[in-house]
Amino acid sequence: MIWMLPGNNPTRGQKELISHGFGMSVANREAAPEDVCEWDYDVRIVKSIGEFPSRIHPQKGFVFAIVKIRLANKGKIPINTSEKNWHVVADKREYNAHVGTHDRNVQHVETEVIKGQDVASELVFEIPSATIELRIEYSGIGSYTLERNESLLHIEGKPLSCPNCGKQMEVGFLGMERLFSDIAWFKSKTILGLGGESLGLKDKMGMVYADAYRCRNCGLVLIRH
Repeated sequence: MIWMLPGNNPTRGQKELISHGFGMSVANREAAPEDVCEWDYDVRIVKSIGEFPSRIHPQKGFVFAIVKIRLANKGKIPINTSEKNWHVVADKREYNAHVGTHDRNVQHVETEVIKGQDVASELVFEIPSATIELRIEYSGIGSYTLERNESLLHIEGKPLSCPNCGKQMEVGFLGMERLFSDIAWFKSKTILGLGGESLGLKDKMGMVYADAYRCRNCGLVLIRH
């Protein structure tokens, strides 16, 4: 499955400019400094949302796409994270946000991101499992430009000093096999490791790969989820 988002397959390090406006088509253009909002996005595919017994499943032939979006607004025009303002186009067909967006295991934040604010939020979309091309679009009122900044969600190549000893940490991934369940966060230990809050890191092959930093000096590991 290949995920293609707005732009002509931009590679890491290139600018991806996406201009929007009420009643306008998506287009690329040079942006004025006063209307630029930096953003980054990530998409993960899951077959269910939530926890037993209230777990939500998609209809037959569909999967859930959980889209994580981070907005760092540097412009004067606000961007709203409400699910009413976002949709995806999967193989040329438009899909609105799914009710699963409001499940407690989904980190959805509904707010208006104004100049100087930095907000991350998640949205859930139900799309065909055979989807090849997926595009994320914003339909809020106002003319603005989203400029892709892949460092907002992806830590590749970003140096970090260990908060414990101050030495530079290695960039890599924390991986493990979780075929029948996802990795979860616990505030306290439970019998057989049941319960906990899913971090949504498992891929379709039953593996968990989390962006991470490791300090060889003191053994501290920091992960992003």
